Amino acid sequence: MQALFLRHVCAETVVVGHGLENDLRALRVLHGRVLDTAIMYPNPRGPQFKPALKVLASRFLKRSIQARTAPPRTAPPPATRNPARHKCTPPAHPSGPGT
Repeated sequence: MQALFLRHVCAETVVVGHGLENDLRALRVLHGRVLDTAIMYPNPRGPQFKPALKVLASRFLKRSIQARTAPPRTAPPPATRNPARHKCTPPAHPSGPGT
């Protein structure tokens, strides 16, 4: 599995996902360009807790990503990508006189 990952991901590739810390550890891969939504959004209960992807999708995408019939870790790619994009996009500043 590690060889397959490394065949598709080079050092410049940005890997976006949720809970990637555990996945990369299982693959025994260190990668320098990772956007992990489980780390990007702190849990109000403390740093030892990670927010659930379905909570982030509900909050930022306004949709449910896990139907009762879906396997536990199945979610469409936008469910991870869009909350990551939201966190990385600077807020729009109104332009006016003097700006």
